[in-house]
Amino acid sequence: MKITDSAELTELRQSLSRMLSGHESYSVGSGSPDARAREWKLLSQEFGLFEAIADPDVQGDVGRLRLMCTVCERLGGVLSSAAVGSTMTGVGVLAESSEPVAQQLLTEVLAQMHVVAVAPGDAGRPLSAALDGTRTTVSGTMRLVLHADDADVFLVPARIETDEVLVAVRRADGGVSTTLTPTLDSTRTFALVSFDAAPAAIVARSGDAPAAIARLVDTGTLLMAAESLGGARRCFDMTLEFVQVREQFGRTIGSFQALKHRLVDMFVAIEATSALVDYAAAVGDVTDVDPTHFRTSASAAKAYACETFTTVASESIQMHGATGFTWEHQAHRYFKRAQVVAKYWGTNEVHWERVASATLTTSQ
Repeated sequence: MKITDSAELTELRQSLSRMLSGHESYSVGSGSPDARAREWKLLSQEFGLFEAIADPDVQGDVGRLRLMCTVCERLGGVLSSAAVGSTMTGVGVLAESSEPVAQQLLTEVLAQMHVVAVAPGDAGRPLSAALDGTRTTVSGTMRLVLHADDADVFLVPARIETDEVLVAVRRADGGVSTTLTPTLDSTRTFALVSFDAAPAAIVARSGDAPAAIARLVDTGTLLMAAESLGGARRCFDMTLEFVQVREQFGRTIGSFQALKHRLVDMFVAIEATSALVDYAAAVGDVTDVDPTHFRTSASAAKAYACETFTTVASESIQMHGATGFTWEHQAHRYFKRAQVVAKYWGTNEVHWERVASATLTTSQ
């Protein structure tokens, strides 16, 4: 298990930074369809991101999850509104599936640059699936599905009688409707998704489904942590730049000891978050990893990252003074993103409880 940075990761970060340079002023806070389409084209067509996620040979020594986390960290820093994280999660799950239909769908997603939305289940309740000969359909609803309005394919857990399965539903096949749900974060969209006897393809059957669903959930959890890390790091950088030029009482406010200490606390929390995200990604990239170890690592990263993002975003507003409270400044958008991310894919309390439970079980 390799955690230290490699030349490939460094080059990837630099390439993403160059690609996203000048991108922030275009997309931050808009969440508009035009902004999402531009970001999507940038990463899917020009960068070839999803092919790299699907092909281990392209990933080299980096690893699939570390590649995903690196991308999400950079996109979190610019409050990306595109469905990159969810599509990477879906592509990763499809690539690891042994079902022929999953490989067929993966080829379709990559060739047609489909957007994939993933959902862990509505309050833990999977959709109801029906099997009629060789035809599978699903019915039910999923609340607050990220990027659902842009999605071409939905990956969701379902249940056929007592068997749990993971299914893929194509919007084009019908039986799917979405209703936008406003949230505090206006930079991207959530929706209620209704499935009414929608045709579905089983990408993980009863024997493999629990592991596939767990992998989907844990990957989504970790990518939210990486995104939060990127948002926190950007808030810190904006604040550090500001306190070095803003003057009060004839000196820059960054020279005040009280602010120095607060900045150091922010920096330390961000670096600790980075270590947790890197560790969880490295654990998940191990071929024969214990799924419980990966789940615990992803939960620790998500909970700590969200706490860090919320704290740093709040401190950023405070240290910007009156400027930070204005609608025109970006600070409030990061703060709102932090609030929503902290509730998505499980609250901090849920994840800390999972970490505590695993720790106590191991120590016994």
